[in-house]
This record gives sequence, C-alpha cells and structure tokens, in this order.
Amino acid sequence: MNRKHVAIMFNDIQGYTALMQENESYAIALRRRHKEVTDRLTQDHQGTIIQYYGDGTLSIFDNTADAVRCAISMQLEFAKSPAVPLRIGINAGEIILTPEGVYGDSVNIASRIERMSVPGSVLISDVVYREIKSDSDIETRELGRFELKNVRHPMTIHAVVRDGLRIPEPSELAGKIGFKEKSVLVLPFYNLGLDRENEFFSDGITEQIIYALSAVEGLKVASRTSSFSFKDKEVNLKQVHREWGIDYILEGSVRSHGRKVRITSQLIHAADDFHLWTETYDRELSDVFQVQDEISAKISNRLKASFQHTTPPPVKPAADDRPRQPEVFEHYHKGRYAWKQMMPGYIDESIFYFKKATETDKNFFPAWPALARAYAYKGYYNLMLPAEAAALCAACVREAERLDARHIRTHAASALYHFLYTHHWDELERHLHFAGDYAEKDNFILYNAVLQTAGMYNIATGHFAAGIQQLRKATMMDPLNLSIQTELARGYSWSGEHRKALDLVEQMIHNRPDYLPAHESRGWILFAMGQQRQAIDAFEYYRHHSLLPIAGLTGLAYAYSRTSQTAKAEEVRDLIVSVAQDIPSYLPHYDMALAHLGAQQYSSMFECLNAAANAGMPALIWIGANPLWDEIRRFKEYKALAERIYGTQLRPAL
Repeated sequence: MNRKHVAIMFNDIQGYTALMQENESYAIALRRRHKEVTDRLTQDHQGTIIQYYGDGTLSIFDNTADAVRCAISMQLEFAKSPAVPLRIGINAGEIILTPEGVYGDSVNIASRIERMSVPGSVLISDVVYREIKSDSDIETRELGRFELKNVRHPMTIHAVVRDGLRIPEPSELAGKIGFKEKSVLVLPFYNLGLDRENEFFSDGITEQIIYALSAVEGLKVASRTSSFSFKDKEVNLKQVHREWGIDYILEGSVRSHGRKVRITSQLIHAADDFHLWTETYDRELSDVFQVQDEISAKISNRLKASFQHTTPPPVKPAADDRPRQPEVFEHYHKGRYAWKQMMPGYIDESIFYFKKATETDKNFFPAWPALARAYAYKGYYNLMLPAEAAALCAACVREAERLDARHIRTHAASALYHFLYTHHWDELERHLHFAGDYAEKDNFILYNAVLQTAGMYNIATGHFAAGIQQLRKATMMDPLNLSIQTELARGYSWSGEHRKALDLVEQMIHNRPDYLPAHESRGWILFAMGQQRQAIDAFEYYRHHSLLPIAGLTGLAYAYSRTSQTAKAEEVRDLIVSVAQDIPSYLPHYDMALAHLGAQQYSSMFECLNAAANAGMPALIWIGANPLWDEIRRFKEYKALAERIYGTQLRPAL
C-alpha cells in the first residue's frame, strides 16, 4: 500500500449509453478514438491511467499542472471531427495506491467534479487551483461554491479558460447536482429622514448586515463596494439576477424622528420579484450604534433562517469592535462612508473622521488600520510628502498591532505599508501569506484587500499572470470596485493585453463618469496601442475636468514629446514645476522623470528618478514592470536604481 500526493483526473463520454442505443457502430468508433487520444496524451503529459471503466478513465499525475495541461489538450483534440463530448474533472490530494486501484476522499471528489462537468470544459477543485495559480500558462475562472454528493462541505469549483474550451455557467452545474451556493445582494438601506447627516447610520446598518452574513457557510454575499454601487439608483432585480447570478435581494429603509427610529427590511427573490418577508423594527435612539448592532443582528438572523434548513446560532453584535463612546463608531462610519464614495477629497475627509475616532478612543481597533491605509494612499497619490505619509502609516500600523496583531486588517495594512514605502519584500510576503490564508477561510470581504495588494505586488515584480489572476478574483468578488479595476487594467496593459485594458477602463467610465482618474488610465493605454491623438485627448479631458492642479500633465508632457510637439511639451513641464512650487506637499520628481523620458533627456530623467528614490516616492515600485521604461533598462544607472528598489534576488510570484 502506497500513499502519495497526486492530481486525479476523471473523464468520460457524456451520453454514451444513449448513443449506443441509437448508433452502435458510431458509438464504438468514438470510444476507440477516446481511448487512443487519452492513452497518447496521458503518456505525453507524464500521467498514468489507473483504470478504464466503460466510456471513461481514471488517471493520476505527479505534477498538478501536467494534469491540467493534459485535460486542455484532450478537449482541444476531442473538439475536432469526429467530436467526442467529453467531461473532465480534476482534484488533487493524498491517495492510497494498491494493486487493486486507488482510494481516498480525493478520488471521490474528483469523480464528483467530473459528474457535474459539461462536455468541452475542464473543471478543477480549489485545491488544484491553488497548486497551479502561479502558472502563467493556465488561466481559470471561479464558478462558485457547490455541494457535492457525499462530500462534507461545499467546495469552490473553477473552470479552466482557454480558446476552444467551454466555460459553463454556474446554473448549468447547479442543475446537474441540485445545489448552488445561494447569493444575496444587500442594497444600501434608504435614509428616509430629512437629515442627510444620518446617511452614515443607514449605511452602517447595511455594512453590519453584509459582514454578519459573510460568515454564513453556503451563502455568497456581494461585497460592500458592489452593494453601494447601487446607492440611490433604481435597481432592475431580474437584470441583477441574470447578469450577476444573484438569487436574493435584501433592501430596507431607515426613518428617524427625534429620538425614535423605524427600520424596515424585506427579502426579495430576484428572479421573479417575489417578496419573501418583511420586518419592521421601532427603537429609541438612546445609543445610535447599539441600535445599529442590534437591528443588523436581528435582520441577519432572520435572513440566515431563510437560507438554512436548521435554525442557525444567532448572530450577536461584535463586542470587540464596539467602542465605549457611541460617537467613536459614528466618526468611524463617516470615514468609511467618505472612503467608499471615491469623490474628490475623499482621502482627507476619511482621515479627518478616522482620526476623530482614534482621538476619542485610542483603543477602538478598526479605525487604526483604516487610518493606516488612508495615509498610505495619500502618499502614494503624491498628496503628502512620502516620508510624512510613511511615518504616519507606520504609527497607525503599530497601534493596530498593539490592539490585535493577528487580525486580517492589521496584516493587510502592514503589507500595504511595506509594499509602498519600505520595499522589505520578505516582510510584505509574510504579512500577505498570513492574511491571505486566514482571510480566505474566514471573511471573503476582508480577503479582497489582501488580493488587491498581492495582485499589485505581483504586477510590480513582473509576475503579470499571477497578478492579473488575483485581481480578477478580487473583481469577481467586488465587481464595481474602481480601485481594483484600475490595477487590473494596469496589469492587462503592461502584459500586452491592451484591448482588455481599454475595454475595462471604458466600462469604468461608463459606470462612473465622475471618476476622472480613469481617463488618465485610458490615455496611457491608448498611447501604448499607438492611438496617440486619442491618448492626448484623454489626458486633456482629465486635465480640464479634474480639480487637481497636476491632473493630466504627466501624460501630456510625455505624449507631446513623443509626437514631436516640443513647445507644448516644454510648456507642460514648466507647469509641473510651477505646481511643485505652489504646493509643498507635491513632489515633481517622478512626473518630471516621465516627462524627460518622453523627450529622451536621459541625464535629466535619471536625476529625477534618483531624487524620487531619495525621497522614498512609492511610484518607483512600478519602474521594473512598466514597459515605458524598457528603453532605459540597458543603462547602468537604471540597473543600480532597480537593485535599490527590488534587491538583487528575483522575487517569486506570490
């Protein structure tokens, strides 16, 4: 008896028995073709066929990526005439290998995945996905969590993505096994009161419900950012069901009068607009946030009971996050409210409220990592001197560590700090690994922040496929998060997939016309595609519509130089210098380096890059991956700068 870790592949011909009854000779010919191709490709990919059974096979592979590549080759081969409608399922894990066959839970799971598959597709387990996710040749798409027969817990299933392969809809798989993870979208609760200052209270109710529901096994909850993208908009429930696969919609309202509040919530079946239940709660507002916690817990319990056959344990308000003074939670939620709007000035407004929360109660944990992130991005966007931003961010991280060193938020904030400011890559990887392993199992909402930083890190270190995969997964969990979409567009463009990048950015502009930074991204992508005139138009649009004095100038300085519009390029460079003189918190070094790069003024460019490095500007993390800098990589000055930022050791994909 031999125990070993392998990848297990099951495949079979769908509908073979019925085909035998209809056309026996044709069915036998397909079976012969199936055996010939399966034998050949399994051997080519270093696999071993353990068992032939009827119209299918069971194979094992020592290398998981080999198993997936073999499955891809099979489906591409079987798509040719005469086509073989093959189903494939792959899992990985420990097996017991005996002369009589193979045994183990991993084998059973692979068999169940194959049974739920559809012809032309390759379905893999989450274990397989984790083992191949760093492989740049293999792309996957998460289909959701499903309950498999005789498997204790629901499992996440992925489809391999490749031209010529079929990517099934989750509903196709659910129909085959009778269960699909239920999904719910919590719409922002309407503030029916006259005082708009109470908006954060209704938003807080919404957020508390989302966080409470995210811990329910078998329930997929649309993220906070996705939920709030529907704020103050008319929602077509059937369209949300059709395009997002959302099963249920939870909506509600908040009406306050004096010290009294009435909160109403209702659950709706999205596919047919059927109202399943409605609840109303009347409360005295002696403590606004105690009421918020209580009501969100009650609604969460009511909603969970609708999704589970047994009565779930009740959700209790999270005592860890409840401050001593109610106003602390008020400041914190106002800061979060400003952050998620992503309107001009949102970082400063968020910092104002997060600081008020920490000043009111220095032991209120959630405000510290939120404040650390805000300072980190303020320095990243060149709205604060890097040294000041780094110091403030580090101080907030230390406070978060003092209160809860193992929390996901603490590790995510630490990772972001090291990514942008210290370039201590080992520390960054340690924090991301810890936060990722914990968050993926515990709270997918918090996991999204980890995925975003990990994706940015992989792109910055040139691991485009891994970074794109992480950012795509984050986008699937949070489809309308503008920050994540911006980083994903960056990854697409720098890896050469300019059309994907442009489509994504133009979709961002369509969804949020007021999000002006997307126009700058669009300009850089268009220029990389050779559409120089359209790129300049995009930079000019950003320049004339944004309130930021530096908006669009860097792109224009580069583009004008590269299109031989020397006078305009010099004019824009002068404007950048002028802005720096007027705004002491703005450092022009990196922007001027790009401007000089456009004019091929390499000596001045390296002076600016070294000045940026001496000042600790976070933007330098991108010079190793951004194709704009390809033309200077031959210079010893560049190599010295790159070593200063990335070190001498090539970083592996995270």
